[in-house]
Amino acid sequence: MISMKMANHYNPVQDMMAAAICQKLFESTPNLQEVEVQARFYLDFAPSKKLAKLNYMFVQVFDWDAEENPRFMEMDKMVKMLESCRESVTELSLSLVGDDVDDEEVFDDIPQTLFLPSFTSLTRLSIFSLKAYRWGDCLSETNLPNLTHVKLAGCMQQGFILSDIFAPLLQTHVGITSLDLEAVYDGDEDNVGIGTDIVRLFPSVKMLQLKLTVLEEVEDYEDVHLLKQTLRNFAPWKLTWAFVQVANMENMDEFEEFIDENDLRISLE
Repeated sequence: MISMKMANHYNPVQDMMAAAICQKLFESTPNLQEVEVQARFYLDFAPSKKLAKLNYMFVQVFDWDAEENPRFMEMDKMVKMLESCRESVTELSLSLVGDDVDDEEVFDDIPQTLFLPSFTSLTRLSIFSLKAYRWGDCLSETNLPNLTHVKLAGCMQQGFILSDIFAPLLQTHVGITSLDLEAVYDGDEDNVGIGTDIVRLFPSVKMLQLKLTVLEEVEDYEDVHLLKQTLRNFAPWKLTWAFVQVANMENMDEFEEFIDENDLRISLE
């Protein structure tokens, strides 16, 4: 395994030198099977024909003193990097570390959308900070025929709800059997049907892990009722295992009874 982590500060010259060194390293290790990269640059993994596990963490750093706009990850380079290992990788994790941005207008300026290339061997996929990655409709059986385990996490700072996570997805994938989701819950009745939408997209799920961070304004009985209805919409799955974690919610007595009645494990924070 090779693990490479860059410091969380803006230094283009350092990034360029580190990228060159890392690329040489990968070219000299054709039997490499696992890589962890935390950086602002992109690499070519084609020389590593046996690479099976890739954990890529983009370091987001903004130079607020500069006159130019903040730069996000370059999606075309990201896709090119992923394409270089698409035939061998079985586990892929994409995340983001570094500066948090609360300005919605900054995120709206992201010009590109991430479309995963076809991974013929990929079985496990984790994508964190979906607000930054801005992904498209890319969880199809055509692109990811062997995918079984998926973990998706929104951006907590931006109030990313389940509907935001699944809005880009249109194609069904019957091979996915394990789903791990992390989002906020806003109590909006317009989003109650998201459970039905998720079941339609992934009809074969048997294991569900769901973490919801409840917004402060969600606290009355009706909001609890709506959350119960959202969870009921997962019933067609006939889950063999489920774990629901709810954070920041008050007035939980009735909701706990609902969890017990439906044989769901729950953790309250």
